[in-house]
Amino acid sequence: MTVGIVIGESHVACIENAALKYPALLPGLEVHRLSSPRRPNLPGTISIDCAEAKLKELPSNRPTFLYMMGTYHNIIGLLRTEPEFDFLFSSTETDFNSYSVIVPRAIISQIFKEHLSKSASAIRLSRAAPGRVYLLGTPPPKCSNEFIINKFESMVKKQYNGKNVPEVGINRPELRLKFWKIEQQELRSWCKDHDIQFIPSPLLAQIEGGFLREEFYGDDATHANVEYGKLWIESIRDLITSCSED
Repeated sequence: MTVGIVIGESHVACIENAALKYPALLPGLEVHRLSSPRRPNLPGTISIDCAEAKLKELPSNRPTFLYMMGTYHNIIGLLRTEPEFDFLFSSTETDFNSYSVIVPRAIISQIFKEHLSKSASAIRLSRAAPGRVYLLGTPPPKCSNEFIINKFESMVKKQYNGKNVPEVGINRPELRLKFWKIEQQELRSWCKDHDIQFIPSPLLAQIEGGFLREEFYGDDATHANVEYGKLWIESIRDLITSCSED
């Protein structure tokens, strides 16, 4: 019996792998990864049409968990730019690069708002779901630039968004973390506007300040691993249990 469905993009792989590694954690949890236009023939993925059909067949007392969006902070914030820029996350912040061009935070927020306004797939799936819909927050960034650079250097194609990563370089960890925090805030706001409940990334996976703990690093620059997926399944199990007791 299906107890709930998780549907997402690349980040959902950690939950999918955790469900396979720890099947007793939450029996009946379905996990599906959407096919991508960039990789339409990736094994084990389903089309958005198929995902929509699965949701429409779901009983109204079964929740849907979307694990999509939330990675735009990597697209605009992972690689260094010329000129380099920074922004103040709060009015009392002192941790910024004084040699960078300082951009108003409102502009950064607006960039994320505009990106989220194009999230047609998430809206389509949320409308197809007959029960409660939740959006899972994406994993925080990894603090180690050395780890990220090493992963790209080990690849044959050392590129991200068409740029050679070792040549271009990685932004300061502190800046990447601020981008992630802004995006998670905008995701929460977006969810409120669309009657979706936002669930932030598990605190157990974060070190003080917000970076991802090393034991949850996935084997690339941006993703988390199977143990991080285990934390999500435990959170989903606890939420389903609490809802059934209401």
